Amino acid sequence: MNEKKHHQIHIRHMMKEDINAVYEIERKTFLYPFSEAIIYSLFLGAPDLCFVILDNNQIVGSVSYTHLTLPT
Repeated sequence: MNEKKHHQIHIRHMMKEDINAVYEIERKTFLYPFSEAIIYSLFLGAPDLCFVILDNNQIVGSVSYTHLTLPT
């Protein structure tokens, strides 16, 4: 039986405790990813412009004023 997975997608402002998860997605997605320190710096510089995308309460992507990050 092929069951469809139900997705609950939410977007919210990034929080400091999200930095590691955002970095892990960045690392898996880009050949030359931003470091965790750069992501933290972007967050500190413009927290109102940094968001995470959640699917069933798990971070699956992020958006900041510099770029979009989604897993491949």
